Amino acid sequence: MYKNVVLNKGLLLVVTFIVILIGYSFYEYFDFHFSYVKEYYEIIEKCGESGKSPDDKICKYINTDELVNKMKKNQNPIAKYKKLDAITLTCSIVEQTKFSTLQLLSPLIIIVCVALLVHRDFSTGMIQNYLTRMTYKKYICRQLKKIAVVSLLFPLCLLLIFLISCLLTKFNFSIDSMTTELAVYGTWKYNHFLIYGSIICLLQYLLSFAYGCIGFVCCKKNKNLLVSIIMGYVSSLAIVIFIYVFLYAIIINKILGIRELTDYFALSGYWFFDDSISLIGVVFVALLFSIIIYIITKISYKDKERTLLENEKQVA
Repeated sequence: MYKNVVLNKGLLLVVTFIVILIGYSFYEYFDFHFSYVKEYYEIIEKCGESGKSPDDKICKYINTDELVNKMKKNQNPIAKYKKLDAITLTCSIVEQTKFSTLQLLSPLIIIVCVALLVHRDFSTGMIQNYLTRMTYKKYICRQLKKIAVVSLLFPLCLLLIFLISCLLTKFNFSIDSMTTELAVYGTWKYNHFLIYGSIICLLQYLLSFAYGCIGFVCCKKNKNLLVSIIMGYVSSLAIVIFIYVFLYAIIINKILGIRELTDYFALSGYWFFDDSISLIGVVFVALLFSIIIYIITKISYKDKERTLLENEKQVA
């Protein structure tokens, strides 16, 4: 009973952290882009020849009716907000706010969720009790299904951000001309956003499944939950770094001389892309990565007797 309470609280904390992160990211965006609103209305009210207090410090540089009217025209926060579209808001939240920290934290979060779901079976020896009621193959399949469900976490987060963006912009998908000058803008991305967004969600699902499998392997290596989580996270980072530094930077780039493939092998950056990259290519890399990790996981759990023997050593 106590273990179930700890499990539920742990997963609830993870979900709460993600929700708070998303909420704060929206706050961060609007605080940055609309932080001038209070000052704007003070200038409109006070400054210029017809203002209430033209000698106020805030009117030092905007001291004529002409400048005040120009500010009204160019910086009206209401007009600016109405021009904001759902695609730009979604991309800005994912790429430019605190939400972007998930590029490094996503493996850890997935591994924590997986460890909370499966580690107890190994640390308490419950796996042996389960195997009296089901086959070993069925048990492993059940754990992999849990990982598959956990892997939906970040695709659902991306969908939530898009939904909130749609609600805040009143489902505005009309792109303002000024939007094309923003760093988040990409012609193909904006013109095919549903396809682009679906591919990003698929990429995050594949990577999350791979990270979950790594965590699953580490869960049987140590009876301490925290150690298993740290081991899984460090292993994930080591694999990602190995792929980028050794496989790409050294072999593909330096030895083979094939360049311009940085974004394809930077797995931690699979949250957004510009128009210069082939999304089919990154899907292939992510799929290959998840398949290889899945095969390693299956090999790690292939031998039932070995798994049980390792478990007996842990709980002894």
